[in-house]
Amino acid sequence: MGPEPADFTKGIPNSTQIASQKAAYIIALDKQLADGIATIQQERGLEVKMVEFATDKELDLIKCQLHERRNEQIALLDEQATIAVLELRKACIERKIQLDAQASGLDMDYQMKLVQTQLAQKAYQFQVTYAGAENKLMKEYEAQVALANVRV
Repeated sequence: MGPEPADFTKGIPNSTQIASQKAAYIIALDKQLADGIATIQQERGLEVKMVEFATDKELDLIKCQLHERRNEQIALLDEQATIAVLELRKACIERKIQLDAQASGLDMDYQMKLVQTQLAQKAYQFQVTYAGAENKLMKEYEAQVALANVRV
């Protein structure tokens, strides 16, 4: 007889062992799947937080820019309003100066006319007095001439 036949199943797992290994691999694969899903969900959660942070940061920057633009526009409007008020005040002061100059000119004209009127009245009174004195002198002269003619 010949040598004993070799055991071809030696070192190869049997059906029970294969089922046991298969079950262990399935459990390991399920655990890897669960771990992978958990890792992906954690990564997604972190990435969502990063996107939200980046978006919030960008929104805050845009808000800051908009607030800055608004404040610049308000400052420009304030400056324009201040300039307009100052121009209005300047125009008012210039008009008051013109009004004072006109009033002073009119007052000076009035004072000059008053002096001219008083001078004319005094000249008139002088002429009236002079004419009265001249008439009186003329009557005295005529009386003296008449008296002299009577004596001659």
